[in-house]
Amino acid sequence: MLRFCKSLALYGPTKKTYTDRLELLKLIFKSSDDISLIKVIDAQCNVAFIATKLLVNAPSAIEKILCTTDGCNNNNRDIESATLILRFKDVKNLQKSLDNYTKEQVYECGYCYK
Repeated sequence: MLRFCKSLALYGPTKKTYTDRLELLKLIFKSSDDISLIKVIDAQCNVAFIATKLLVNAPSAIEKILCTTDGCNNNNRDIESATLILRFKDVKNLQKSLDNYTKEQVYECGYCYK
């Protein structure tokens, strides 16, 4: 979905963005056949509704916590986050910001402090 938004922001409406949009809408809305056997999708909604439907079971980020200390509660667990906060000046740098966000980070354990 983010790639679709980026493509639309950079290139505007194109044949590819309309095709990609259709594929996204088919995930959310049921289509119906009318008399002429044309498939119709009623997609009268706003962007927030579509994003909520597409991302209902997908957190924005999952932080994987791994501590090598035996017996630590942070031994191996995942923390799901509903938000993703990125710093970028324009949409052209979005991919770079996402890549930086997902790089592995090593820091002191917040439970056992080792």
